[in-house]
Amino acid sequence: MKVLQTFIALLVLCLMANSQRLQSSDHPVKQKPTAFKQVSGLYELEIRLGNTKSIVAGHQWGDKGGQRVITMIRHLYKKESVAIPQSAIGDLCDIKSMKLSASGERAELVLNGADAGSGYLAKIQIIKDEIVSRTVRDGEFPKHFYESTTYVNKAPPGQE
Repeated sequence: MKVLQTFIALLVLCLMANSQRLQSSDHPVKQKPTAFKQVSGLYELEIRLGNTKSIVAGHQWGDKGGQRVITMIRHLYKKESVAIPQSAIGDLCDIKSMKLSASGERAELVLNGADAGSGYLAKIQIIKDEIVSRTVRDGEFPKHFYESTTYVNKAPPGQE
């Protein structure tokens, strides 16, 4: 019985301490964006973020433990839906901003993610309805830590 009373007393003290700590905070919590939508020229892009586990195993750009990953992406070219390879967006976490710029049949999607040591800048190049390349650079050392991917979108011989 004495053990139970001691446990309850400690639990009450912990709850009171946490309550006081929350009340004494005078720094408002900034809400992180959960969706981005932009239209540029012939292109339209919408991204939604959620707190969930990424389906991509291994390294995650911007990952500091609590992952905010892309849970939905909708890409339109001339109002027609375009497939986005999972490898182009699946490892990008905690996106802070998005910019879509287009000129004719070419577009570039720029995603800034995370802060400080885990920050990154991702650039995805699009021509017509195809992703052609992606480069992700480290926020602190962009010339030294980056990855670059080229997507080849050609039909196999005889299936053109």
